[in-house]
Amino acid sequence: MNKVSDFIRKNYIVLGVASCFFVYYVYSTVAGNRICDCEKTEKYSSTTTRAGVNRFYHK
Repeated sequence: MNKVSDFIRKNYIVLGVASCFFVYYVYSTVAGNRICDCEKTEKYSSTTTRAGVNRFYHK
């Protein structure tokens, strides 16, 4: 437990910045990814090849 608290004390700035980015990512995902208005501008292409991956393409 002592090692964990020492790690947090030494790296609190990095952990804070990483936490801010993580919280922003979770918020944007839950809110419907409003960072980029991709719902209206993307074209969906279903798997028609052997790749087996569905893709979104920007117009």
